[in-house]
Amino acid sequence: MGLIDTVLSKAISNNKNINRILSGGCGTAEDLEILGKYGEVYAIDFEKEAVKFASWCKEVMSCDVCELNYPDNFFDISIALDVLEHIEDYKRAVEQIYRVLSQGGVFIFTVPAFQFLFSAHDRFLGHKRRYNKRMLETLLFEFSKLDLFFYNYLLFIPMCAFRILRKRSDESSDFKYIPKIVLFIPHIFLLIELFLLKTFNFKFKFFALGICGIAYK
Repeated sequence: MGLIDTVLSKAISNNKNINRILSGGCGTAEDLEILGKYGEVYAIDFEKEAVKFASWCKEVMSCDVCELNYPDNFFDISIALDVLEHIEDYKRAVEQIYRVLSQGGVFIFTVPAFQFLFSAHDRFLGHKRRYNKRMLETLLFEFSKLDLFFYNYLLFIPMCAFRILRKRSDESSDFKYIPKIVLFIPHIFLLIELFLLKTFNFKFKFFALGICGIAYK
């Protein structure tokens, strides 16, 4: 069970009236099949090529998250995984997500953490910024309840040192410099974190490479 499946199942555990789900910035649609277990999925992405991967969804649309072509209170859940950091006017994007969510609806998102970690890896991925908890609390002030926690915390210290050293390097991904033989380690650490989250609802609150948020309208 991946991060989104674990978080989503816990976020809506007491709400059985889930009908429409918005996947904003669906990318290659890797998580859409998981979302389909919970309701009808509407997938959008700014890139026209990306939406081709979501052809089985209830509706697929190439559009900007900042200008959602849906009526107010239309969706029960909105998902934005590693999306907000790519958007210049991210405040407008959140305003639109809030508008289309029904009362009691849930916004689930992930973003990279801590601006001091901004490196060549972020530039390579097209990130505009990284976030901290205070930024997100300010950004999502209209939501009635906000639950923020960190993920990828077991790798934080080594990756923190690695990215700081790479700040002035070429515009390339971290994976260019990490030996393939050790690439399985991050996956194992993430599985451990997911086990702790799923089994004990353990949500790390201090630091990590990413932040996961659950915002209730």
